[in-house]
Amino acid sequence: MQSELTPEQRLKIALDFLKQSPPGEFLSVYNDIKILLDDDALLDQHVRQALEEYSTEQFVAIPLPDNSRRVVISSFGRIEPGRFVDPKGHQSFTFDPLDMIITDVQPHAPKEESEEARKALENAVEKYIAQHFASGISAVYANEDESFTIVISASKFNPDNFWNGRWRSSWTVSPSSTEITGTVKVHVHYYEDGNVQLNNKKEISATMAEKKELAAFAAEVVQVIKKHDADFQNGLNESYSQLSENAFKSLRRNLPITRNKMDWNKVANYKLGSELSSK
Repeated sequence: MQSELTPEQRLKIALDFLKQSPPGEFLSVYNDIKILLDDDALLDQHVRQALEEYSTEQFVAIPLPDNSRRVVISSFGRIEPGRFVDPKGHQSFTFDPLDMIITDVQPHAPKEESEEARKALENAVEKYIAQHFASGISAVYANEDESFTIVISASKFNPDNFWNGRWRSSWTVSPSSTEITGTVKVHVHYYEDGNVQLNNKKEISATMAEKKELAAFAAEVVQVIKKHDADFQNGLNESYSQLSENAFKSLRRNLPITRNKMDWNKVANYKLGSELSSK
């Protein structure tokens, strides 16, 4: 007989569940896990770190203390555990992943030699976000190797109608290179009378034309992002259309066990209940 799981093993399983929570549902999963684990002290010791990992992976958007705007929580902007940079506001802040709030906002000087290019990318990306993502948010980080990382996140939560979703992507580019690489992810959870999830990811590598002027460089970066975002979305639409037409049909019988098609116009004449009960 298999031995019972140790508290540490049960904790690991619980934390794995937490890190796989659908967008906007971490706290709901956390409350359920607490009941199943039945060890609040053990869970509370580790949940804060797990939630920070979840938040950075999901690119969650959190309002600043003055509610002037939202900022992205991502590993690309993490200065140290619990502290992140806001490149647009030239500031850093402490993020509390359990209460989902920002505190201790402090000035954070940008890299002067790369700020002009970072700002040009930021402006171009923000225009793209405003046009194509109703609830989108972005951030552009200057990296140590003179490259830039662009982060895009857009969430839509509709628990009253039993669905939540998030689109997120990250892109790395450098003015001295013609290469741009990116990762696009989409995660949607629909849970009315069931539990259906779409969790997809695509790695992208593209080549741009050589451009020296910053505005032209930023504009081309956004065009590449726009094209691959559209290709990814269209690919999803096509895949799930084919899934509906082909794969879903193969999951069910073409004919009932009687080998005769059901005439739904005469369904009232069938005596299925009495026939089954007589056998």
